[in-house]
This record gives sequence, structure tokens and C-alpha cells, in this order.
Amino acid sequence: HGSAPQDYLAAFCISVADPGLVSLATHRRAKAAMRLPESVFLEALRQNFDLQQVRVRGPDSLQDDFDVARRGEPCIGCYLAGEELYLLRPRNRGSLRRRLPEGADVWWELPVGLLHYVVFPDALGILPGSPQESELVEYRHDASQIYWGIESRDFDAGFLLPPTTPATVARVASQGQRLPLKSTYFHPKLPSGLVILVHE
Repeated sequence: HGSAPQDYLAAFCISVADPGLVSLATHRRAKAAMRLPESVFLEALRQNFDLQQVRVRGPDSLQDDFDVARRGEPCIGCYLAGEELYLLRPRNRGSLRRRLPEGADVWWELPVGLLHYVVFPDALGILPGSPQESELVEYRHDASQIYWGIESRDFDAGFLLPPTTPATVARVASQGQRLPLKSTYFHPKLPSGLVILVHE
């Protein structure tokens, strides 16, 4: 509350209705807290999701392969080594609602919520909000990095997500709620660089 430079915070505000504002997806690649054979991993997913296998043409087309296959549907893509891509569609949304935290009334059906609160715990043994989540999950905007992270065996599974729209973000914020970590990736970004403050 003073007048020194360190008492101020730089901020940039833009309307969510701005036609130039785009929300892009943030994908995940993860290591399992409990390593499972692929057959057991897929069976864990099938407990709550219908799985549809999708043809993959390579790292540079993985994003397109996912987008074309889902046809605008808000589902999760699960990528496994060997160019295996599955679309995950929740089988019984009502039963899954109980798995998400209180205060998730606006966003509980979003793929990002189902990924963190259903898929991660059931298939990888990663509990939402736990130290393991920050240690075992990496966030990437480029789908090709999901591809190479899994094919190199550095990670056990990759997850592709559809973008969360600015309208959805606005609706969640108007209800006083917060989305799960890394639910959005707004573009364009402001140019950034090194800032130097001269102290005399």
C-alpha cells in the first residue's frame, strides 16, 4: 500500500469477449505412481469410460488425429507407447460427479476435471492435489511433446485435452469457483523479457 515500486503489481486485463482471445489446450504426460501392465491400465479406464481407439499418423499429426476423431466432443485422449491413442468418454457422468470436490458444480463435467479426479487416481495412482501430482505430471501445449515423451518411455501415459473456452472460464469465475490446475492456455501472450529496476 506504499508508493515504492515493489508495492505495485503489473497486470494486464482483457475482455473474455474479445474476438482475438483464444484458449488453447494444455496436455499432460504422466508417470505412474503404481506401475501397471497396459492391459490392467486400460481395464482401470474401462471401469468408468468407453474407449475408442484412434489411428495415429505420427507426432506432428497427433493433435489433428485427436481433434478429427473427437469431432468437437469434449472427451479425453489417452496416448500410450506404440502409437496407441484412445478417446475416453465417460459412461455414467452422474456417478462420477461424486468423485469431484465440493464447489465444482460448474466445471465437474469438463475433461480436465475428470482427468485429475477420476483417471489419474484410478489408472495411475496419482491423487489430485498431492505432492505426487506435481512430481509425476508434466504440462505441455504441443501434442508432439506428448508423443515423444511417451515413445521415449520417459513417461507412462499422455493425455490430450480439448481447450477450455473463455466463456467457460468466465462462467466458473462468476460462480466464485476455480478450475483445476493448467485448465487454460490463453493466446496471444504479452511480449515478456528481462525487467531491470535501478536502485540508487
